[in-house]
Amino acid sequence: MELILIRHAIAEPHSSQINDDDRQLTQEGRRRFEAALPGYKLLIPEEVIVWSSPLTRAWQTAEMLAGALGATVECKDVIAGASFESFFKVIMQVDPTACLAVVGHQPYLSDWCGQLSGFDLPFKKGAAASLLLEPDTAGQAELQWFMQPRTLRRLKNGKKE
Repeated sequence: MELILIRHAIAEPHSSQINDDDRQLTQEGRRRFEAALPGYKLLIPEEVIVWSSPLTRAWQTAEMLAGALGATVECKDVIAGASFESFFKVIMQVDPTACLAVVGHQPYLSDWCGQLSGFDLPFKKGAAASLLLEPDTAGQAELQWFMQPRTLRRLKNGKKE
């Protein structure tokens, strides 16, 4: 299975007036993530399953991604911050030949990536990592690529601009 971990785009700052679960993407966050979508389309296979955390900022990011890829989004509570063991149990129920894109949050993405590949990567908002999970590797994965949002925004039409 190809597992693509994606951090949500830039969201409203933490505030006592807004419940953390309800923080939405900012205009800048939407603009930057939209600019990265051609890069995502180059890297993510056409047949992809998109899962999102139920938190608003992740769901909005996942909807943008799914719209660009012609996919739909499924909400999975475990992505909002479960233990690695809980997350791993859920992803292992997916067809091993599938590509699964998971839109979530820090520090969980770095932790899960580290647990699977040994690389604790610094996911900026809008960053992504692709991991290859083979059925016989007992929870270990090979890091295929990792891209920060600036690099994703520079990928267009099959080349770096």
